[in-house]
Amino acid sequence: MINLINIGERIRFIRETYDLSQKELASIFGIEKSSISHFEKNDRIIPIEHLISLSDYLNLSIDYVLA
Repeated sequence: MINLINIGERIRFIRETYDLSQKELASIFGIEKSSISHFEKNDRIIPIEHLISLSDYLNLSIDYVLA
């Protein structure tokens, strides 16, 4: 089972590593900036299609995103 606490932290780590704001990442997903904040705080589970979009946009494997 995937640890949801680590997913939010990982999303934030990747976003900051690639020097993306929450607004920029939200634009990639086509969602509101507040949703990114909720994902990073683990208030909401990030949908798989957003994980795929993130990995495609940054040329990362899903395994790396979820590691």
